[in-house]
Amino acid sequence: MPMHASHFAVVTLCAALLALPASAAAPFRNLPGADAPASVATVGGDTCIDYGGWIVTTRPLADEAGTAIYVERSSRLPCGAGPSRARLVFDRGASYFVGRVGRYLVVDQGTGPSFRHLVLFDSTSRRQAFRIGYSELVGAKGNAIHFWAMTRLAAVAANCPSLAEIRRNGLTPVIERLNRLGLDAARPTLRESGTLRCASVQ
Repeated sequence: MPMHASHFAVVTLCAALLALPASAAAPFRNLPGADAPASVATVGGDTCIDYGGWIVTTRPLADEAGTAIYVERSSRLPCGAGPSRARLVFDRGASYFVGRVGRYLVVDQGTGPSFRHLVLFDSTSRRQAFRIGYSELVGAKGNAIHFWAMTRLAAVAANCPSLAEIRRNGLTPVIERLNRLGLDAARPTLRESGTLRCASVQ
């Protein structure tokens, strides 16, 4: 089964992140539709994403994949100033900051292209607001994040036309659903759509 372009992008990004030395700054790739930062700077191992009053700093972890993520309500914090002058949000679990939508920091978590997690942190409380498994992040639109996630539906010939091809390639067919995570209420609200697709995992 040909690999979907977005799946290829996830595989490529994962390979690039895992190949980085511990001291290298992780590249910042903004989630499509997420808030546009005023600037992005890299000093040493720190990557600083300035949202004009809010600065998110990511720093590679020394002993494992992923980055520590800090947020500071300031426009004067120089990039590379170090974590002691910022506020820690998260620092474990192969986590990568991929953008901000409103008051939420969007974090992509995982070490491979499959079985990743979408995690939201409230930038004001610095607490985790939501976490869910996903297979592909589509982007942000209309104060919501859209993503594909695996379901428990069985993949059969009727709902997966490429079933035989997937199995011939030694992969496992799965059925995924397009979901909408609304961010306009007091807390994130998940809404499942009726849109399904057949995909494959290792």
